[in-house]
Amino acid sequence: SGKAVGRAVHDLFEYEVARRSRSEGPDPLSDVLDVLITEHEAREHRAVAERMLATFLDSGLWTALQDAEIVHTELPVAGLDDGECPTVIDGTMDLLYRLRGTWHLVDYKTEPVPASERSTILQKYEDQLNTYAALWERATGQTIAETSLWLADASAKVTVSGDDGA
Repeated sequence: SGKAVGRAVHDLFEYEVARRSRSEGPDPLSDVLDVLITEHEAREHRAVAERMLATFLDSGLWTALQDAEIVHTELPVAGLDDGECPTVIDGTMDLLYRLRGTWHLVDYKTEPVPASERSTILQKYEDQLNTYAALWERATGQTIAETSLWLADASAKVTVSGDDGA
């Protein structure tokens, strides 16, 4: 299913980001790909997952991660929403990194998003990313300068808010 592929690709990205500074470099055909595809019951989508991983590893985002001072993946975030009726918010930041002293938050999206619908998906996830950024700032006192989506199917990083740095 689409969700199974999405979970497998998230896990593949997390795995490769965690080993990004190893001298042997990324290995998109590693055994972990077989394990994750099998674990998420997405065997029929192996080629899609491989393509998404290969383009991620060939992106400007990946290059920025090589130079980042700090990188967090799958970072839990929680806090109280300050709206009229306060509610507890919790979620997971897919990727948070600091490059040249500036924090960047990236949310991975694996579903296909035609170019004509990018503004719609940006609007859909803008509140979520802004909320995560606000919770991070409240907890750490540090500002996230840029929030963006990594559209894995389109191999594109699309800025939601902030500068369009790395």
